[in-house]
Parts: sequence; structure tokens; C-alpha cells
Amino acid sequence: MMRKIQIPKTHFIGEKGDKENANTAWMVCHGYGQLVEYFSKKFEIPELDDHYLIFPEASNHFYLEGFSGKIGATWMTRYNREEAISDQQIYLSEVARVFDFTQFKTRVVFGFSQGVHTVIRWILDSKVRCEYLILWGAGLPEDYFKKMLDQKLVGKIFFVLGSKDEFIPKEKAETYLSEYKKNGLQFELIWYDGPHDVIPEPLKKVVAAIEKKN
Repeated sequence: MMRKIQIPKTHFIGEKGDKENANTAWMVCHGYGQLVEYFSKKFEIPELDDHYLIFPEASNHFYLEGFSGKIGATWMTRYNREEAISDQQIYLSEVARVFDFTQFKTRVVFGFSQGVHTVIRWILDSKVRCEYLILWGAGLPEDYFKKMLDQKLVGKIFFVLGSKDEFIPKEKAETYLSEYKKNGLQFELIWYDGPHDVIPEPLKKVVAAIEKKN
């Protein structure tokens, strides 16, 4: 017999920017096997100097190779999937509360790779509103596709994809993007010539698009 209990847990969250003077706040969720300490450095571009960024780190850690060495974090695995999703949503909602994310004039939710599915589930299940949803390096989770079509929580959706992404061939990405459009999902698409990573030039394009609309 298996029973489950809930206990308090310490989490680690990174910050970037001047919270008191920024009008735009970002909630940024990293990908599989990454740590905020390193992932957050990808956002060190001048275009984000006036923005406030929050980087929650996934709470499940593991060795990337074998039993020692570099460590990464993951948002979830298949094991106890529903509980893992519930836990991460409670966690992200608490981060948003503690760091006053919902109090900002402009709110950006950003997911990279595994973080894409994480932020989509969080927004739709927790009813979090944002002006911009940035989905970088992944498509929608299949079980949330209809919810995305029906949602009224997001102002503008961006897909950002690399033409040399080693996990998502361009042909596959084009297929699911076409399916999204056919079903009525409205979004802006940014292609870049590069791998499965957050790199400066397309990130600058995203920031420019946000600044232009604001």
C-alpha cells in the first residue's frame, strides 16, 4: 500500500532587473536538465535591462551523467505525473505571489523546451493572465491543445523555433504549427538559424515585439 503526504520544500528562484521600477515582468521556466544559475545568463542582453525577470528552478534534481558531476533539474517525469503537475503549479503560483508577478502592468510568461509544457499547464489550470506567452523550442502539450484554443488568458502567443533544432526537425514543427493555425490558434512565429537553445538574436526580436506593442 502506498500513501502520499505533502511537506514544505525549499525552492530556488533567480531574479534579474529592477523590480521597483520595471513595468514588465517575466516568469521564465527553463528546460530539461538545466539550472537557473546558468540558464538565466542567456537573458543578459541590454534590451532586457528595464525588465524584471523571475527564474523559478524546477525542484527535481539529478546528475546529468552517471552518479556524480554536473547536476540538472527537471519539472517532472512520467512517475506520478498528475501529482507532479499539481505540485509544479502550486509552486509557480506561489512564486508569482511572492514576487508580485501579477501586479505588473505587462506580464510575460516564457517557457523553453520542457518549460513550454510547464508554463502552458500552469497558465490554463491556475487561470494566470499574461499579455505575452513565449513558447521556445517546443509545441503544445497534446492534452492541453483544446484548452489553448478556448483560453482567454493570453494576449499574444509567440512560437520561437530553431531551424537546426536537434530535437524538433523543421518539417515536424511546420506540421504542428500548420495544425494549430487550421484549428484557429493565433500566434506569431519567429524562426532562427540555430540549435535547441535560447540565443540572443531571436530573444532580441521577441523583446522588440513586446516593446513595440506596449
